Amino acid sequence: MWTAKSGLPAIRAQRPLPWGPLPAPTHVVVSDDDPHLGLARAQHLTEEWGSTVEVVPGAGRLGTADGYGRWPRIAELIEDAAAGRLWAAPLSPER
Repeated sequence: MWTAKSGLPAIRAQRPLPWGPLPAPTHVVVSDDDPHLGLARAQHLTEEWGSTVEVVPGAGRLGTADGYGRWPRIAELIEDAAAGRLWAAPLSPER
């Protein structure tokens, strides 16, 4: 069982994570090989929060060390959220 105490010291200050539906629509972007947040845990959290989720294969932490600098997908997500499209329908696998 994952607990905040088992997390890395640098991220323990973020505990406790919210549990249950969040007060606003959310979309979570995760990787299937994040060394700090396993995919099963991420999917469980997004289910609890009522969030939509998008999995980016092989993206690590989605940071600059993982090859992410400019990321056009973020602009798309912001535009979709602002227009209310992000939560209107399930995401297609290619998004």
